[in-house]
Amino acid sequence: MAREVCFVKKINDNGSAKRVTADAEELGRVIRGVQDESERPKSDILTWSQASQAIDALQAKDFCLADVLIISDFFFPLPIDKMHKRMETKHAKGTRYYGLQIGETKNPYDKVLDKIWRISV
Repeated sequence: MAREVCFVKKINDNGSAKRVTADAEELGRVIRGVQDESERPKSDILTWSQASQAIDALQAKDFCLADVLIISDFFFPLPIDKMHKRMETKHAKGTRYYGLQIGETKNPYDKVLDKIWRISV
C-alpha cells in the first residue's frame, strides 16, 4: 500500500489554493533531486553576465536582426543596470526580447521583456 502525503498549495495572489496529494516515495525522490541540484557548483548556474553572450552574439552580422527568447521559470533576479542598458540599446535597434515561462507565477519580467507566454505545469 502506497503512503501518500497531502498539502495545500497556493496557486495565485488571490489566495486560491489547491489540495495536492502525492505518493510519499515519489515526493522523496523529487526532494532529493532538488537537493542534489542545489549542491551543484555555483559556476554551473547561469548568471546574467553569462546570458550577456546572447546580446554579444547580436553584434555579429549573422545575428544583427535576431530576437532573444528566454525559456525559464523566471525564478532569478532581474538583470543588473549595465545589462539592462545593453538590452535597451539593442531594443532600440530592433531586437525584441521574449519569454516562455514554465509555470504561471507573477514575475517582474513583464516590465523587462516585450512579451511573455506562460505554460502551466
